[in-house]
Amino acid sequence: MRDAESLALPMPRPRQPRRGADAALLRAIDCGDQAALAELFSRHWPAIHRAAWLVTHDPQAAEDIAQEAFLAALQ
Repeated sequence: MRDAESLALPMPRPRQPRRGADAALLRAIDCGDQAALAELFSRHWPAIHRAAWLVTHDPQAAEDIAQEAFLAALQ
């Protein structure tokens, strides 16, 4: 009989955006491009929020931490 670990499916790796694409978005954001900000946010928000939730297990705290982290990264 096989153990549970050998039957587990591998976790898919999250799609990682190319660093160059993020750099281009950051340059566009510096020029005031709101669409670039929306794209960067939608690209990274799920991972930032999930990391905060995994630490806090509190939805409101995770939201606050993720927002602060995102804003700090843009400064």
